[in-house]
Amino acid sequence: MNREVGTRALPSQVKHDGLATLFSFLCPGLGHIYLGAILRGVGMIVVMLLIIQSAIAAHRDDLFWQRLLVSEIQLDGNTNPASMRQSMLATYWFLGSLLAAALWWIWGMVSARRLAQRLNSVAVTCSRSPGTSD
Repeated sequence: MNREVGTRALPSQVKHDGLATLFSFLCPGLGHIYLGAILRGVGMIVVMLLIIQSAIAAHRDDLFWQRLLVSEIQLDGNTNPASMRQSMLATYWFLGSLLAAALWWIWGMVSARRLAQRLNSVAVTCSRSPGTSD
């Protein structure tokens, strides 16, 4: 790339979309931070942490209800339908949290790549003078 402002974007202005995607692959939001969208990146990290916390809490809750069911079965041979519903609800919540985390992770990579491409197209367009061509 040329450092002349009239023909190409300065190298410091161009952000690699592959690198942004890689950072978002490592953690949703890091690619946005790399691209300069710090508030959006931090927000994405916070949302991912909340989803992970939700999955952990649901898993702990599921383990609690499973232990309760096992102890009830051992004591009287019958199970409490309310305990079974709670265990199933916790299991579904856990699986839903995992699905949400996967979708958020994928969306973070796609969003970072699109943002990088949009920023790069604007940087190249703005750095060209009106009478020049590639």
